Amino acid sequence: MGCTLDALNDVRGQIAAHDDALGAARERRNDVLTIAGTFPGALETYRSGSLAAGLMNHPVTDGDCGLVLDRRTYPELGPDGDGDGPMEKVQQVRELLLNHLPSKYPKVTVELMKRGLLIEFREPLDEEQDPTVDLVIALNRKADDALWIPCIDWEDEDAAVLSHHLQMSPRRRDRLASRERRRRHDRLAPPRPPAPPAHHLGCPPLGGVGVGERAHHPLLLAVGAQGHDPRRRHLAVRTL
Repeated sequence: MGCTLDALNDVRGQIAAHDDALGAARERRNDVLTIAGTFPGALETYRSGSLAAGLMNHPVTDGDCGLVLDRRTYPELGPDGDGDGPMEKVQQVRELLLNHLPSKYPKVTVELMKRGLLIEFREPLDEEQDPTVDLVIALNRKADDALWIPCIDWEDEDAAVLSHHLQMSPRRRDRLASRERRRRHDRLAPPRPPAPPAHHLGCPPLGGVGVGERAHHPLLLAVGAQGHDPRRRHLAVRTL
């Protein structure tokens, strides 16, 4: 057992991300979000991915994050509005970043990617690490807490649309994560002593009463919000 633990610790030491690289990636991501959050009609920003979850290994490659636009400010956008695509707004966010980031990162570039913008800083920390930032530019939905996210064709910018692919909103994701933590705690906690039967308390026993629990996976909840997949009709999206 001791040899196995030593081997595992050795592997962990080899793949663990270094604190200075993690700090640089977080700083770059946070700088991007601070600027993006000033965009007119911004509803909120969020952090996601392995960096936000504390699961990043060496080498530190990128920081994932997002900007959510308020559909009330942009009623023309997406399937809930007039059906306009997101390219104009994505380009405006790009220009906003390019106007502010170079003062701190002179070599920065901001390019289109399928779901938003890729920010490259071109300031390597070492031979392996120069963390980038992936910024998703999303739009909140009218019907629920899911998000519309872009589907950008970088070879034909006019073809950009707000995709019918949905993404879990940060608020719902946080609520689901909190509920999952409670479930894990309940599973790991020592078992509680059994409660005395109801009839010992002077009450007749309750018959025919069952308590069921449905498991909701975040991705399935998001897909279920589309309501057009016959295989998932049983997935009722609800506010948690």
